[in-house]
Amino acid sequence: LVLLRGVLRGGTGAERGGAAADLEVVDDVTLGAIRDHLGDADVDRVGQRVEPGARAHPLGQRIDPFETQVANHRGLVCPIVQVITSNSLQPSDEGRHPGSPVEAWWWWGSGTDPHTGDIAGVYVGFELRGARFDYWAGLVREGEPYLYIEELDGTGLRQGLEIKPPEMWAGHECDVPFRQWSLGNEAHGVLLDDPTEAWRRAHGTLAPCTFDIEWYAAGDAEPIDLGAGAHGYRQLGEVDARIELLEGLVELTGPAERVHVWGVPYLPTSFAMPADPRPGLRAPYRRHDGTAVDQVVTTSPTLGTRWWVSR
Repeated sequence: LVLLRGVLRGGTGAERGGAAADLEVVDDVTLGAIRDHLGDADVDRVGQRVEPGARAHPLGQRIDPFETQVANHRGLVCPIVQVITSNSLQPSDEGRHPGSPVEAWWWWGSGTDPHTGDIAGVYVGFELRGARFDYWAGLVREGEPYLYIEELDGTGLRQGLEIKPPEMWAGHECDVPFRQWSLGNEAHGVLLDDPTEAWRRAHGTLAPCTFDIEWYAAGDAEPIDLGAGAHGYRQLGEVDARIELLEGLVELTGPAERVHVWGVPYLPTSFAMPADPRPGLRAPYRRHDGTAVDQVVTTSPTLGTRWWVSR
């Protein structure tokens, strides 16, 4: 079990100077069934298709993301270093693999407020199937509804990993292979008092939002064994996120992780969830085939913050 600790900060746009996450390796303290690691995946299981419920909708004037994209990176410093791979991974593996029938990228980040102890987490997921895609993003905070963004079986794929379906935009840019990613979106999500509503029609309060996330590596990418015809890797890091909502700006800095797989979708393989001395925050999502996936970010005085994923 790799533990990472981070800091959640609130504010209205002041300059941020987040501390680097502390990493500590300890024994696995999870109780119950075998837990899933964010790096585990297996072959997709086809199920009943459900109607998308949290697709972006117009709320007033249509969003034009190109008028409001953040031009300058900020926050944590990511040194430009030579990429040295001790395995078969190459810098080109960070991008798309056109011959693959399915390919997925996922990022997670979490942290705690040093004054209140409140925890929060942010995630982004993107899966390509030819010219169509699924996209997810979310924000969880203690005492606040779950902000959920979903675009299932979408169209509007642009160059690289940029998408522009109706009424939303999202981009995923590799700035330095295996070292730094920049993620962003401009969309209308929904606020869900019951997070499990994301598994159904995701009915909630419409919430215009903008995600601006910098993801920095804290170690080398490690290959994942996915079986014949599939490839992937996982990597630990740090996240520096700014989420703009109608009520203000949410800023989050802390430990992070990411997964990139191709040849199979990213799917966790166990049903385990952590036993933690304090309740976690759930951020479930559904796949285009109706598969329900649960996610939770937890914390404790000894474990710090981290994401868990199960299905």
